[in-house]
Amino acid sequence: MVMAQAIFIDASAWVALFSPNDRNHGRARLLWKELVDNDWPLCTTNWTLYEAVTFLSCRFGRHVWATHLLDVAQDITVLSVIEVEEKAINTFRDHGDKRWSMVDCANFHALRRHGCQQTFAFDNNFQQAQEEFGFNVLS
Repeated sequence: MVMAQAIFIDASAWVALFSPNDRNHGRARLLWKELVDNDWPLCTTNWTLYEAVTFLSCRFGRHVWATHLLDVAQDITVLSVIEVEEKAINTFRDHGDKRWSMVDCANFHALRRHGCQQTFAFDNNFQQAQEEFGFNVLS
């Protein structure tokens, strides 16, 4: 499935959106409203969703924002990273000079595989990787 017009939502954006004390919360809410109001197709990966749910659950408790995120995610496309795991491992190994996580590396390859050209992210790792993997960061 090619998601060329879809906007990829990174864990950093999910966390900012659902965390009122996050420094990017205001910007995340404005951008989210714009995306939803303009009916943009949205996607994330299963690993990103798990990462954001885990973070929110640890910070705020299991039944507050983490559960709400799972509800919101039912209305967007959740891409599996299983097809890109080997590439993600190789990227992780080959980019030892970067602080990219395995989830980041899997996301970069999922974006490329599915033709996603824009990301909603506050993670500087996405800024570093955008040229190499062919996407633009919206935030």
